[in-house]
Amino acid sequence: MTKKRQAQEPFGSPCKRKINNNCTNDTIKALQIQLTEAATKDLDNERSNDEIELSLAGLDRIIVNAHELRANVWARKANTTEELKSTLSMIELLPTYIVGYLRSGKLYEIQGYQERAIKIYDIGIHTVPSSDPLYRLLQENKEMALSRSQKRIDFIANCPYDIVRIILDLLPKETLLELTMVARTWRQKTVEDPIRWKTFRVIRGLHANTADRSYRLLPIVSHHVEVLKIKGSSDFVPKCLQFIRTHNFSNLQSLKVNQLRLGFSQQRINCYELFTNMLLNIANSLTSLEFKDVSIDLPPLAIILSLCRNLKIFQQHSTPVHKEWFKGLSLSYAICLTKIVLDLPHDWDEASDKEIETLLHRSPQLEHLVLDSCNVNKVLPVAIHCCQRLTNLVLNQKQAEIREEITCHNKSPGALLNVLLGGNFSASTLQFLLERKGCSIVELFLAPESSSFSNDEDWSSLSGGSTAASTMNSLVKLSILQCQPSSTISDLATIMIEKAQGTLHDVGLLDFDPGVTDGMVNALVRVVGLERLTLDGCTMGSLASRGHIFSQFCHLDFLSLCMCDGVTLTLLQSIGYIKGLKKLIVERIDDGPAYQMNEFTRLIGNLSNLIYLQISYTSLDFTDIENLCKSKTLKTIGWNAIDTPNDAVETLKKHGIKVTIL
Repeated sequence: MTKKRQAQEPFGSPCKRKINNNCTNDTIKALQIQLTEAATKDLDNERSNDEIELSLAGLDRIIVNAHELRANVWARKANTTEELKSTLSMIELLPTYIVGYLRSGKLYEIQGYQERAIKIYDIGIHTVPSSDPLYRLLQENKEMALSRSQKRIDFIANCPYDIVRIILDLLPKETLLELTMVARTWRQKTVEDPIRWKTFRVIRGLHANTADRSYRLLPIVSHHVEVLKIKGSSDFVPKCLQFIRTHNFSNLQSLKVNQLRLGFSQQRINCYELFTNMLLNIANSLTSLEFKDVSIDLPPLAIILSLCRNLKIFQQHSTPVHKEWFKGLSLSYAICLTKIVLDLPHDWDEASDKEIETLLHRSPQLEHLVLDSCNVNKVLPVAIHCCQRLTNLVLNQKQAEIREEITCHNKSPGALLNVLLGGNFSASTLQFLLERKGCSIVELFLAPESSSFSNDEDWSSLSGGSTAASTMNSLVKLSILQCQPSSTISDLATIMIEKAQGTLHDVGLLDFDPGVTDGMVNALVRVVGLERLTLDGCTMGSLASRGHIFSQFCHLDFLSLCMCDGVTLTLLQSIGYIKGLKKLIVERIDDGPAYQMNEFTRLIGNLSNLIYLQISYTSLDFTDIENLCKSKTLKTIGWNAIDTPNDAVETLKKHGIKVTIL
């Protein structure tokens, strides 16, 4: 027992020598054997009852001393649980030994059990003779325990439930896990709250020490969970599926599984039977199912849809599936799906047109369709004809290596609002889309990629026709990605901009090489309401000879110029005349005289609405920094500049401009 503990204890130890716990146990056993033998021997020798009782009392005293020695050993090791067991054994063997009551009560107080401490003190007061020297100390300890019990306030039990909910919502889940082990009232207030556990996230890395321990709460709150998000290693995902199969997830509506990428190829795991049994447990309530980068073999899509009759959203991102995955979709009932995302792996061949058509025929309520590795010329007409409520259509997004997300307006079922077409599609297919009756496309992204896009491709059919004209009158955002060098893609961009020039507000031209043509520039100038213009990955082309072209875009509030061959300073100076510009992104400015760069930054500093400026791979001098500091509206600068003054960042921050290092 340490000196500090000896000072706190109201009782001393009769023996302070070190003792081994195993030795103490052996001593107690030997004494018990000796007690039995002595009792038998005394009976055989017909000793008097008084002598036997004296002998037993002496042996009990020896055993009590042994228990006290063992309690001292556990006290040195700070093991209050084992120490309490020894002190309670002392009371059981010798009920009048007051030290056992004092030590047991003190240990109960240390563990937080005030009621138990009061009870043990009370038993000691009624059992120990009042003439004992420590009897007064026993009474004082009981009074102190009673005062502590009366002053203690359980705020979780006494506060209104609304206040308790606010307090618990501010705590992390790992802390909530500890609260459930404090008291029954705390556990009830923590667990029985369906709003708090409506969404549950489980994150677990490759090693157990990187795990979020909050997943231990899942077994006791599973019946409240409506949205379950799992993110873990390849070994952890099958365990989660097994857990869902064996626990009560009666209210689970959405299941999202995301496997961590650990920098090496994942071995595919056969979880066919496990996955099927898991779906059987949650099929009645499940409405959304999503898998991303999961290295498990999924059952055929027909089995998933037949088990989950209420499934409305199914998303599969880069999860390996076998070649027969689409087979068996000739179901006898209509599917309730409103959103399908089939982002198949890179090594997946094109799915059979017949199987895709069958899936679309069985999904009349479909509103959002994302499908990769498909034949656009065959899938697009079927999707438009069969899915009358379709609002978002994305075909071959991964094949065209498109990283931009389609904005889901999704507020007018039956009106096709957002379309992304990538890969191999013909002019006739695009014309069929634009001539669809009642079509009101708001956002259109085109990324044609095929050997059929040769120089003799005829796009003139898109420029005529009243139906096409009325369809393009609703277009607000147009983005075109040139996946391969071809002059016909420039003609397509020119025609599309001209047809929608009355309603366009956002135009993005990506990766155009050999560059932006005169026809594209003239079409952009005629767009009256143009507010956002993005020229990323393009070469200058005709822009190089039209230095002051941006002075004609008076309504622009966003401009991105990330040109492959650099932006000329003459072109940049014309940006200073766009008074309504709020956000400007410039990358790779051509080297030139310092005074031209100073003039550009001076014009930028005078823009009255500019809030964000991003400059990359460009050298600035001290004069440029001073010009930027003069801006009264500039709030943030995205910084990736080279050859700048050492105190440039500090100078900008002193003028209230936030600097973000890119």
